[in-house]
Amino acid sequence: NTAGEKFVICPDTVLDATSQEGGPIDIQLDDTTVMCGVEGSLDDNCVIEGGWSHFKVSGSPKGVRFFGLTMRDSFGPSVIAGGNAEAIATFTSCKWMGNTGEAAILVYNDFEGVSYTRDTSLRDFFSRQNVTVAKSMSVNIDSCVFEGNTESFAAVSILNSGSINIFRSVFLHNNGQVGTVSALFETSVAIKESCFINNTANLPGSIFVDRNSIVLTHEGNFGKNNVITGGAYEQTCKEDIWLERGGSCIANQNETCGGMCIPYNATECAVEGYNISSAPSDPGNKPRSDGKFSVASAKFKEQSYTDSGIFLRTIITVVCLLVVGVIMFIRGRSQRRSESTGYSNNPEQGRIGKAMSSMKEGFRLRMMRIRKKPTSDVEEAYEVDEGM
Repeated sequence: NTAGEKFVICPDTVLDATSQEGGPIDIQLDDTTVMCGVEGSLDDNCVIEGGWSHFKVSGSPKGVRFFGLTMRDSFGPSVIAGGNAEAIATFTSCKWMGNTGEAAILVYNDFEGVSYTRDTSLRDFFSRQNVTVAKSMSVNIDSCVFEGNTESFAAVSILNSGSINIFRSVFLHNNGQVGTVSALFETSVAIKESCFINNTANLPGSIFVDRNSIVLTHEGNFGKNNVITGGAYEQTCKEDIWLERGGSCIANQNETCGGMCIPYNATECAVEGYNISSAPSDPGNKPRSDGKFSVASAKFKEQSYTDSGIFLRTIITVVCLLVVGVIMFIRGRSQRRSESTGYSNNPEQGRIGKAMSSMKEGFRLRMMRIRKKPTSDVEEAYEVDEGM
């Protein structure tokens, strides 16, 4: 009932929302935090499962934060980010798995617009003539995972938000009509260092940006094995962001989309802890019963020997040994050549050195003067004066 409240879910807790009659947990106060364990870590395994919806943000709260939560198996939007333009919510290290509503996260101004209920469909907004959607809240999605969600619209559906930031997140095996992310009704979206693997959509682009919305940032994103099933778009922007520039194929399914593709600009997934190079085509990956995130359906890039540090260290060692060997060979060869030619750094070595030593010794002996002294009858004594 007061701003700044922190709610810590005990590790290894599963909250069953199947029998939830009053709807999702509604957050309306500033600086409300919901986290898994004291660290807010996915590894602590805090799961909210089942039911129509899990969380809703209403009104204009700022600083709403979610850490390390697993939200799965809802049949409506798992999260309804329904605040007005002043509201801000951040999801860090969260994951959505096996949800089957219109979106895993729906960003829509539920406060100043038509209330989104179990009987509401996003199609209702597009079918109305001259519909106006009020500016909705800002949402930050950082280091999150969306896996195996089968949405009738998109995993993240955004209607008229001034600021949506998706950073370092993974979208894997999701199935929706409008890609993994749909930015609609004058939404501004920034996407950085995120990965889109084996997702399926009917309309072009694994990210769909309508003609009234803009991409503020697109850096370091990676896409692979995404599939477009719509007959007219099967080969259109499978690994790209689609910018709609003509027509309105969402409002009118019979109308052909006109637009352009913005390719992803990374060669591999840069999300920390992942190095995804490919994934199998079977989208039937389901969450594990223990709530732990599993990417068994993704293939992680095997690091080759030539890419490893071991290879580099081996090359350096071999080069050093070769250099030492060459130096020793050159020195040995020089020494042998000196001996064979009579030259040596040591005057006592080599033929010339030995000859000079012999001459010096002879000269010394010739300079000796030997004087004989008188001695006793039984011995002779010699006094040697070397004179040197």
